[in-house]
Amino acid sequence: MNRAAQEKPKAVYTFYAGAAAVAFVKQYAQSDLKDVPLYAAGFLTEGSVLTAQGPAATGIRNVLNYSPTLPNPANQQFVAAWSAAGHTGQPTTFAMASYDAAAVLDRALAAVDGDVTGEELNKAIGEVGRIVSPRGDWQFEPTEHRPVQRWYLREVKADGPVLSNVLVQDLTTLPAS
Repeated sequence: MNRAAQEKPKAVYTFYAGAAAVAFVKQYAQSDLKDVPLYAAGFLTEGSVLTAQGPAATGIRNVLNYSPTLPNPANQQFVAAWSAAGHTGQPTTFAMASYDAAAVLDRALAAVDGDVTGEELNKAIGEVGRIVSPRGDWQFEPTEHRPVQRWYLREVKADGPVLSNVLVQDLTTLPAS
């Protein structure tokens, strides 16, 4: 980080996850770069690593396909159910993706007429259409079945008593269809 500080950057971008993300964020907050805006892939501050990073993560801006502060009804219900189930903290992109995977599988299985084979299930998944989700409505790209979904700029800040990846703005839908 000392070498980067010598360059006097206007901003820094990084990608770390897990224990390396915790160590990097804590070191960054104590470095000569601490006043330089830090941007990252969302995994830098997602889930339990954000808890471990604590206040050192405040102000980091990152991009991911989910924020627990998205203002849509599906997300508000998801966050309330998450809390009511006794989970600590806020739901993560991993929890949301698992929720969506179960919804897609449920719809696809219901659409298969007859024996469920890998081929039939894959075909049905490709035909589920629009999914109403905590991340915002999305669908599969028709030929490769990649999710066509919104991406969001988030900033780590207090959301009530906890640090959270708070929605700053919608960025774009990827992949472009």
